[in-house]
Amino acid sequence: RRLPINNQMGLGHERFDADYGGWVSDSGFSESNHREFYRRWAELMDAASWRSLGNGKARGPRHA
Repeated sequence: RRLPINNQMGLGHERFDADYGGWVSDSGFSESNHREFYRRWAELMDAASWRSLGNGKARGPRHA
């Protein structure tokens, strides 16, 4: 890839909804799904083994 990725749309407008069990966005347009996709992808690439990975379900609030 020649250009860096920029997926900042809606950044800061998302919150963890415990009833829903995942992250939701208060914005009509966001790239929350893209950020979570690449976060999980990076987690998979950095794992020492398959056993060390979680099941991929949404976790509680994350800290940036």
